[in-house]
Amino acid sequence: MYVIGKRSALLIVCLWLLLTALAAGQADLPSPRGHVNDFASVMAGSDAAFVENLASQLALDTGVELAVVTVNATEPLEPKEYAVRLFNAWGIGGPEDSGLLLLLALAEGRVEVEVGYGLEGSLPDGLVGAVLDQYAVPPLQQGQYSQGLRAAAEAFARSVQDEDFARTTAAAAQERFSPWITSFMAFVIIVLVLTRGSRRFPPGGGFGGRMPRSRRSLGPTGFPRGGSGSRGGFGGFGGGRSGGGGAGRSFK
Repeated sequence: MYVIGKRSALLIVCLWLLLTALAAGQADLPSPRGHVNDFASVMAGSDAAFVENLASQLALDTGVELAVVTVNATEPLEPKEYAVRLFNAWGIGGPEDSGLLLLLALAEGRVEVEVGYGLEGSLPDGLVGAVLDQYAVPPLQQGQYSQGLRAAAEAFARSVQDEDFARTTAAAAQERFSPWITSFMAFVIIVLVLTRGSRRFPPGGGFGGRMPRSRRSLGPTGFPRGGSGSRGGFGGFGGGRSGGGGAGRSFK
């Protein structure tokens, strides 16, 4: 029978303690539901809908991705560290790192703002702190969490409304095509199809009651069917990174 020596036993105990400490240092991060993620259930439905629409329009107009998150607690992490990890895990912001996270930690009594690299020039730490002091903290101290988050989101949206980051969503890319360009492209495709068809199909037979595969796959405008580019709602964030900037405030 094999007997574990003292050194081996001590090594096993140390390894177990190390693994336990590592596991305790990890926080279960939720998955995003939209621009507004009220996991603590503190936002009024009307305010959540307003901020969701505000953030969606902000992304289309400026390329800035705003995420508002409420959680009951961030333990075992500190709110700031939780905000950084959540920001990077979700990839808030696009390739230009134009992301902005507004996090409310209920148990810790903290509101944290994390700013992507691309927004650090427009939202320096001092400005972020001033917005929190003026718009978020006063209502939060009164327990008016929904009102405080909405007011802060509106203030941050105004602060970045002149930004012009590259639009990365397919819907935004489609928006850049003007109607006359679409019509012209459709006309060219139709002419090419008819020209090729008159040379490749027997006279008087047309398509013989059967449309070629390449033509059937096109929609009425000449583009592939189902290729409108619209995501039909929230489809996730764009892969941004936290710049480490921002600010946080206690409200308890």
